[in-house]
Amino acid sequence: MIAAVREIHPATRLTAELKNLNPIGYKLAGIDPQVLYKQITVIDDSVRPRESYTALAPEHLIEKVVRGELVAVELRGLELGRLAAWVLNRAEAID
Repeated sequence: MIAAVREIHPATRLTAELKNLNPIGYKLAGIDPQVLYKQITVIDDSVRPRESYTALAPEHLIEKVVRGELVAVELRGLELGRLAAWVLNRAEAID
């Protein structure tokens, strides 16, 4: 989807929950425990009403992304125990 970046936060309740996973939880979630995750919120303006998604994002995927920028994103759903979140799989700036 093409979306506008609304917010990026380095530490939130969602990122804290991710850090509380044990090694088996990381493996089941398909997440590398060595990668730093941030929280990103994007808005899909192509539908009415607008939809917003708050997701866990690997820092290396969003290091050049800025607030207000349009990006092509790919999200996947994750539900593991108390942790239910969108996870950013891909983010590319739209020129």
